[in-house]
Amino acid sequence: MNSAKAGLFLFIIALFIGPKIYGQEIPCDKLDMSLTSDFRKMISKAFGHGYENYEEFDSLQKSFKGRILSDLATKTSFDCKLDSLNTEIRIIQSEDKLLRVFSWDELSGGTWHDMASFAQFKTTTGNIHVRQLDTEREVELSTHTDVVINKIHQIKIGHKTHYLLIGWGTHGAGHHHMTAQIFSIVDEKLVKCTTCFESGEDLVVESARSYPPKITYNPATGEITHNEFVEGENSGFLEPTGKVITLKLKNGKFQQ
Repeated sequence: MNSAKAGLFLFIIALFIGPKIYGQEIPCDKLDMSLTSDFRKMISKAFGHGYENYEEFDSLQKSFKGRILSDLATKTSFDCKLDSLNTEIRIIQSEDKLLRVFSWDELSGGTWHDMASFAQFKTTTGNIHVRQLDTEREVELSTHTDVVINKIHQIKIGHKTHYLLIGWGTHGAGHHHMTAQIFSIVDEKLVKCTTCFESGEDLVVESARSYPPKITYNPATGEITHNEFVEGENSGFLEPTGKVITLKLKNGKFQQ
């Protein structure tokens, strides 16, 4: 093989091998800055910033969420710190580093805040998947999945690792809420536990804006506690009773 052909051969080999050897940091940086740029572009058109072109915001929103679902479903992205994006949205990771949650306020305008949340997770096969956690149908379904996730706790239920996600949101009308949701990684899916709370639904603590709802988990005791609110006789708002409810894990369910 003459020197010209040898040089061409080595160049072609470098194109294929180079990214695998040297490409870890550069793709992460590019992904981080690209997602950050798209998020900033999207949020600058949000109604909360006084922008009123719904079609443009809707298009940017769908594009950004589409990127979250596709670009984060890769092994390379799972190891990216995404420091720049983390300055714009809330990114938290489980202790075992198998689950990472991305959530943010969509600045939808008004007192009802639409919150978006996505989970990136690794299965036992090493595959990376992304699942949207909020339904985008809160009004229709009367649910409270639209929250910014602030805490992830690992808990054992039936000898299997589960993830307790605690978040905050507001549906307006002078109220806000905190929620506790429980998930586990089953095969290639992130599955919500519908039997982990006695009610068969997520734990939701709602209160008037004047009072902070609180949901906490104590790893030492394995207990979930939250403050209690009831509708005031004259105010029409959910007011504190002063009582703290403790939920203990019994037979695979958190219950009083």
